[in-house]
Order: sequence, then structure tokens, then C-alpha cells
Amino acid sequence: ILTQHIDSAISEVVQHHSMLRARFHRNGDEWTQKTLKPDTSGLYHFGVHHMCFAADIERLALSRHRILDIEEGPVFSADVCHNAFGEQYLILIAHHLVVDLVSWRVILEDIESLLGGNHLQPSFSFQVWNDMQIERAKESSFLDPENVLSTTGINNNLEFWQATAETKNTVEDHLKYCTKIESKITELILKDANYPFNTEPVDLLLAAVWQAFFKTFPQRDGLTIFIEGHGREPWSSDIDLSRTVGWFTTISPIHVLKSDVHQSVASLVRFVKDARRLLPANGWAYFASRYLNESGKSAFKSHDSIMEITFNYHGQFQQLENEKAMFENVTLNGVYEQGSALPASSLIAVEVSIDRGQVTFDISANRYINHQDCISNWVKAISQSLKTICNELVSTEISHRTLCDYEFLSLGYTELNRLQERVI
Repeated sequence: ILTQHIDSAISEVVQHHSMLRARFHRNGDEWTQKTLKPDTSGLYHFGVHHMCFAADIERLALSRHRILDIEEGPVFSADVCHNAFGEQYLILIAHHLVVDLVSWRVILEDIESLLGGNHLQPSFSFQVWNDMQIERAKESSFLDPENVLSTTGINNNLEFWQATAETKNTVEDHLKYCTKIESKITELILKDANYPFNTEPVDLLLAAVWQAFFKTFPQRDGLTIFIEGHGREPWSSDIDLSRTVGWFTTISPIHVLKSDVHQSVASLVRFVKDARRLLPANGWAYFASRYLNESGKSAFKSHDSIMEITFNYHGQFQQLENEKAMFENVTLNGVYEQGSALPASSLIAVEVSIDRGQVTFDISANRYINHQDCISNWVKAISQSLKTICNELVSTEISHRTLCDYEFLSLGYTELNRLQERVI
């Protein structure tokens, strides 16, 4: 592909998506954002390099991370690298303040579309979406803090880990763990194991995390996990966010009591499914209430501490390419998404993805907190929990409804069991 064509495509993409032209300004404890006009010079970085070896490309990518500047710019960078074998590499770097995973798919699709001679599709403005959220938070009872959670007892039990405000908690303060789930179980997670309770794969993954946790830490009666969501939750069909570039991510908590789920795999799975499905707007309502609604700010002030555990399911989304795609995703050694000094938002972070037919858990845990040996055992136990959950579910021949399937009935699990036993 001619370099000038790539340069032209990148330029048009930056002009089209306002967040790639964003700049941020700090005034005391407050931050403000502005977007530069599309015809402003120096909106982004673009470079071309020849005779590059793999090590050169990796060093270049690292150096581009360092030039990103949310105040002075740029927040987006692109470099075309040519190696001695006639291959081209396109290095795209953006600050997380202006993109999320969905945004990367949009950006790559737009570049490919332009290089193929097509025009860009219209996209909804991120700034307009942000203003609409602020207004809705002021006027909507939907965001009343009493209406935005699906479970009670939300808390971050930092004392259990002997973590205090003085405990160091940056990215480099976290130990890394990785466990892969065999392909056979992964296939069940994606398909057959969801039949009995009409679940989604993320329900089973979360159920395994909770089950393994309670087995590894029997002294714990409950656990809150803050779950990341994609955040693209419009309340009107007139709002199409599918091609908007920006950081939409939301985080919402679910609290599970061991006493509510210890009886069986079925009780655990259906509880997790219901807790997720009953979160209004997939967690967006809680997040908007907590940060944009005055009552929510007060009600959820206790949630502002370091989170105990966060969970993020990427699904199979990381495979951005397909057989007919112009681009192929390449992993660079020694190039990381986060800087080592970045403050971590939780003591333990659980990241789950699916690559080449295998579920992978990438877990990071603060090295200074208590129960280090147990944390390692917990990570290992997740694999066995998933296997147990999937094998038991696929052996269930009857499909069962859960609380969220009865939208207009006010039921608890006791009433639900009685209803299913006597009527269905």
C-alpha cells in the first residue's frame, strides 16, 4: 500500500473522529476537555520508516507511547514501517482516554474502508453523547441510587488483605498470573453449557471466579466484584453509538454471598446470571448515577476506595482481523498497554479473553497484600471450577428459567422454585 494513501486515510480518520483530536486541561482538581478543529495542524503524529527489524519496530512503539500527551498532544500516533522483506507494519498508538476496544475496531475498519476506495460512515459525536448523559442524570429518576443496583451488600473488603491507603498499588506493584482453559471446556463455555439456564459465557466465567474464591478463602462470607462493561447503552433508537470513537467503559458491582450460592452449581450460575441481567442498562445506570447524579454521588461515596477485585471480559473481540481483512494483528514483545507507574484501580484485576479457541485468564494481584499463597491457589482453582460447572450444566437435560426471565413478576428464588415445581 502506498505510504501517501495510508497518510491520507489516517488524516481523514482523525478529522472524522473528534476524540482523536481531544486535549485536556487541568485547573486545580478539575479537568476540562476540548477538541481541536479538523483543519488544525499537528493534530496527530505520522511517521514513515524503512529497513526496520523487529527490534526497531518494538523500540519505535515504545517511544510513541512516551510522546502521547493529553494536554499538549498528540493523543494519537501512526507509523508505517517497511522491513527488508517487503512487509509493511502500521503502528497505531492512542491514549486510553480517547479510545476503547470497540473504538479500535472502528478505527481499523475506517482505515481499511478508505484504502479500499470507500467513504466513511456517519458516527455519533462522543461529546454530544457525554452532554446527553449529564442532562439525563439530572432529570431521570431511573438513575436514583435506589434503582441502579441488582444486589445489596456492596463493599471492598480491603482489611481482609491488610491493604491501607499507604499500600503501594501501581501496575509494577502487581504480580502476574495466567491460566488457560483447555479447548474442550472453552467450547462448552461458548455453546452447550449455556443451554440449561440460557446464560452467556461471561456468566459461567464469573461463576467460576466466585466459586473458586469461596473454596480458596473459606473465611470469606461474601465477595463484591466490580465488572467492566462496554458502556454503549443508548436509551433511544435515535442514538447510534456503534461507530463512535471514545472511552465508553463503565464499571458496576455485583455482591455474592456464599450462603446464597453454596448449595449447587445451579444456584450459583442462576444467581450470577440474574445479578448481571438485572443491572439496569448493563451497569451504565449505576456508573452514571455514581458520577453524574447528585444523590448517587452521595450514596456511592464509599465505593470510591480502591476496588478489591475487578473483572473484564474481552471475549473473542481481540481478534480484530478476519481472513479477508487488509490488516493482521501483530503482538510486539516488550510493548505494554499500561505504563509501570500507572496507579492500579483494584488490588486484584481479572482479565479474560478467548484466543485460538482457548479461554485465557490474565490476573494481576498486588504483591504487598496478605494471602499471597492463597491468591496463587485461587487462580489455579478457577480452571477446575469452570470444568466442574460446565460438565454439570451439560448433563442437565431440562432448560430452566431464572428470575430475570419473569420480567413482570416479583419473585424470589424460593417462589421461583415453587412455581417451576408445581406449574412448569
